Amino acid sequence: MTDHGGLSAAQEAYCAARASGETVRESARRASVTEDTGTRWNRLPAIQAKIEELLEPIRKGAAWQLRAQSMRAAITVVTLMDEKEACRPGAQVRLRAAMTVLDRVGVGVEQQVTVVAPTLSAEEAYQRIRALAAIAEARKHAPLVSLAESGGMGDE
Repeated sequence: MTDHGGLSAAQEAYCAARASGETVRESARRASVTEDTGTRWNRLPAIQAKIEELLEPIRKGAAWQLRAQSMRAAITVVTLMDEKEACRPGAQVRLRAAMTVLDRVGVGVEQQVTVVAPTLSAEEAYQRIRALAAIAEARKHAPLVSLAESGGMGDE
């Protein structure tokens, strides 16, 4: 029964189950073979190739979905740069999701960001870092409030 490109019908069923995310045990059950047989089949190049063949359209579809959402992800990142947006419930989850999409499609990978800022003395840098640390520490123990609302930064 090897009419399916060198694989038996049971092996084809096993490969389909593995490609759909099933465990070796569950895939073997679906193919009506023992788990040991499934484990042995996993080592066969023909089985590995068939599973890869079945996974390829899934991977391509997933990559397409991520590319299709990359502009939305970029807009999310830029939107969350606004402090009021960043304080909204779920903002951190949205940011992580957006960054993951951008990372997966290659946006931002190995890109260098150059920040041009006035030169600070060591003392000025130290004072600014201390002020930011104090704000961060205070925010750990206080309800979320934007800097503008707290008077920490005015609208210029």
